[in-house]
Amino acid sequence: MRKLVLLLALLVSFSASAYARSRFQDYCQDGGKTVSVPGGTGPSTTYWQQSFPSCTVTVYDQGTTTISTIYADATGTAKANPFTAAATGLWFFYGDNSAYDVKLSGGGISSPFTLGDVKGLPGGVNYADDFAGANAGAKVAACITALPSTGGTCDARSLQGAQTFTASPFSGAKANVTLLLGASTITTSAAWTATANNQRIIGNHYTDTVIKASGALAWIYDGATYDGLQLESLYFDGNGTATGGVRFGTSGAPQEIVMRDVRIYNLAAAGVGLDLGGTIDSHFERVDVQPIAGG
Repeated sequence: MRKLVLLLALLVSFSASAYARSRFQDYCQDGGKTVSVPGGTGPSTTYWQQSFPSCTVTVYDQGTTTISTIYADATGTAKANPFTAAATGLWFFYGDNSAYDVKLSGGGISSPFTLGDVKGLPGGVNYADDFAGANAGAKVAACITALPSTGGTCDARSLQGAQTFTASPFSGAKANVTLLLGASTITTSAAWTATANNQRIIGNHYTDTVIKASGALAWIYDGATYDGLQLESLYFDGNGTATGGVRFGTSGAPQEIVMRDVRIYNLAAAGVGLDLGGTIDSHFERVDVQPIAGG
């Protein structure tokens, strides 16, 4: 019995630490640099920030020279330490501590220097490109699933260009979730269905974050019965095959919904469906939509 209690305690501890893991990121860069322009009289008198692509990053426990244990993602995949930053100069890692010391060297840095007391990004933020999946939809679903039970943010803005979803990203009933989308055209063969209160989808802008239907979807986004839903900076494209764009209020239960900077076009029937038998507190700002169907 004692061994069982100990095992349960360890499992609870592991789960808590996994949820507390934060992402740390920055760029290999340093300031106070001068620039010489060909044909000029000498170095500029203005100082500039210089980037050092592919620099070497070494992470230490704060205030020590102890090499830290770091991870490549929020789920605990091991990451080498030291490691090489990206060709853009971006570096990142995940860790269980609240702060670290980070030394930057190589990549053209003449004298290595250390950034002290580097803090992580706010807790409850996962990045979709850190998760495995057959397509963007699978990565986003895994990203949301890995958030704490209290919710959080899945940042999928790095998944750009043409992307594919074959299922709704909100597969579990997790409330207080924000999904951030970037400059992408997402072709979806399944409706994106809300599964809990306070689920939000926020894009870059309706001109470059497009959710396009593939096939005869009844609705591209189905708000169903939940409260506190928000759609912002998105273009729902019915592709001439989807019957409806966005639907809210199917049960008659009170709902508060927000749509801001949203375009809903190319539908076979209704752009927005509202169940007028329920109490819907709607906040629509700059919504460009085909005719609304009410019932």
